[in-house]
Amino acid sequence: MDADIADHLLSKSGEDGLARLNGDFALAHWQGDAERLLLATDPMGQRSLFFTRVGRGLIVASTVDALLSCPGVDRVPDPDVLVYFLLRREDLAGTRTAWKNITMLPPGHLLIWRDGNVQIRPYYSFVPARILKFRDDREAVEAGREVLDRAVARLLPKDGCVLSTLSGGLDSSAVTATAARLHHGPIHTVTIRHDPTAILPDLGGKGFYDDWERVQPVLSRYPNLIGHAVDATLSGPEEEGAGGRYLPRDWPIQWLFMHAWMFGSLERKAHELGASVVLTGVFGNHTFSYAGEFVPADQLKNGDLLGLMANLRKRGSTYQPYTWAEFKGSALAPLLSAEMRCRIRRLRGRPVDGWRSFTPLNPRKRDQIGPDSLAEALPYRTGSPDLDRQLTALDHARYRRARRTYRTARYPWSERNPFCDTDLMAFFLALPRTQYFRDGVHRSIARRILADRLPASISNESVVGRIGGEWFTWMNRRRDWIGSELERLERSPMAREILDLPRMRALFEDWPASVEEAQRGDRHIYLQNTLGNGLRVGQFILMQEGRN
Repeated sequence: MDADIADHLLSKSGEDGLARLNGDFALAHWQGDAERLLLATDPMGQRSLFFTRVGRGLIVASTVDALLSCPGVDRVPDPDVLVYFLLRREDLAGTRTAWKNITMLPPGHLLIWRDGNVQIRPYYSFVPARILKFRDDREAVEAGREVLDRAVARLLPKDGCVLSTLSGGLDSSAVTATAARLHHGPIHTVTIRHDPTAILPDLGGKGFYDDWERVQPVLSRYPNLIGHAVDATLSGPEEEGAGGRYLPRDWPIQWLFMHAWMFGSLERKAHELGASVVLTGVFGNHTFSYAGEFVPADQLKNGDLLGLMANLRKRGSTYQPYTWAEFKGSALAPLLSAEMRCRIRRLRGRPVDGWRSFTPLNPRKRDQIGPDSLAEALPYRTGSPDLDRQLTALDHARYRRARRTYRTARYPWSERNPFCDTDLMAFFLALPRTQYFRDGVHRSIARRILADRLPASISNESVVGRIGGEWFTWMNRRRDWIGSELERLERSPMAREILDLPRMRALFEDWPASVEEAQRGDRHIYLQNTLGNGLRVGQFILMQEGRN
């Protein structure tokens, strides 16, 4: 985002100009005549601002870590907010951070400071003002292609090294192929391969590991693409432990070693190439390639029985009918309130709080959470059950992103994401629901749009690629380190208050003998979530206590 453009818009249109800014930004605009400070962040949380009150003034920074380095900033921890991380419901944390007196300005919000008073309010809404209408499907596809082309073109630099992430999925392939069509110079791509020394779990035909083989038709189709495969490597204890880059002061990093799997590999290649711009496809599955999982609920509600039957009788190329359980989940359940869904589960003798089985939260903390309190009452009431859920999932994603901008803040390159383009998002959120899911094909509009630039082996693919298959091999190699970290947690009063350390210890002592044993049943969830994420939060708590 160009600072001069933002300054011109704000000077001319005031706060109303914010909604017209398209890009990632975090800005501060001082209006000297009114002695008023305006702060704002982009709607998708690509850039963040955090602030703390000092007397009648504010100290503002783009990361929590930067704020904590400022004199006069109170460093009192707020460990209770970490409960939301452990529940995987960070959206419920709102503007709170892991530090009591530091507040996050939410994405798509503005803050006005004047004479010691602070006001915060949203300036942007993702709710479409109207649903788009097209003469036919061809017109919808062509319009989608134009929107995608414009979003990618805006982010391509005139010079410098461009690197694009490329997997065998729709989103990164869409960005890479579109960039290759529009950019006159070479574009490097990076595809992360699994650690060749790791033993990977058997997927039983329900997915694939090797993206490099899958992306070859894309690389062959565009001569200006230069493909690079990078093997994932296990991060060292110095990176995962005290003072390491995977133990930030801003917010805990999820999953042991998996941050290194994706971002460590990408960073190495970007540094090696001297990249100035890195293109990504994050957030694509919330708009561009949204699955439309609950479109049947819309069709049932609106009486579109022919469309509903077409979706239920076909699924991709398999022509298998939906099961009764799938029909209930996608068509019936979304029409019920959260309270009603909980009541039905109780009547059928099923738990409404299955999260209790896997959380590493201290039992006393778990018992303070009511059985229905995490049953989500959707914040949107657009009249479309599917759109309500799409908007809610989008909110969760952008709030999660806003808490983690510390990762990109330190990059010497510019990370750019076409799927955060507000024009693109407005277009796809305003599409008729049946564009997403029709004739049993999920992500239908994205597949049709990409038919002109991707091989059918990718645009029609329904098998999911798997990342992080090394998780047990890597945890096994670092078992001694995990044990020593667990011992440190057991000596921490704050960790004992927040975490179920006896349960984590029991999982550690009952260590699987093989990858197959680790994958059996729900054991992998306990190891990765209960032990792994519990250890992550515990390390963060030790850092807050000053024990690192």
